Amino acid sequence: MKYFLMALTYSQFLFAGDGAWKFRFERMNTSADSMTSYSTAKAIGFSALFPGLGQFYIRNGRETWIKGTAFSILEIANLVLYSHYESKGDSRERKFKRYADRNWDVDKYLVFLENSLVLQSGSLGRKSSGINIVQLEAAELNWSGQTGVANHYLYRQGKQQ
Repeated sequence: MKYFLMALTYSQFLFAGDGAWKFRFERMNTSADSMTSYSTAKAIGFSALFPGLGQFYIRNGRETWIKGTAFSILEIANLVLYSHYESKGDSRERKFKRYADRNWDVDKYLVFLENSLVLQSGSLGRKSSGINIVQLEAAELNWSGQTGVANHYLYRQGKQQ
């Protein structure tokens, strides 16, 4: 969303006509009593790189420093929170996969399918005697057609995930 809004802002300057690119930020240089000019395009570019940098580039009094600091702090907080929750999600996913690998059993799954589809016991095979993959995939397709639940295929490497 942030990049969409930045692109929208940038496009307003791009398509606004000749006057938009000629607009310059100006501030009074108190030491030399002359005007210092700042490029709008550079300010937008700096803000696109990292929010707040455009404000620091303009340096037009205390207000721009406060805005620049606020934007930068919000962006840093956003990056920290994103990193935290991304890491937390990865940790939960690893925990789930370990749980699934420890608790999932192919024979229980085969019995579930046989009972759900009213098939003969052992018709899909067992882990110890070999699994009939063709019949298993047909049974899974049949089960998903009856229940409307997405297909679940038994992976050949022996792991659930």
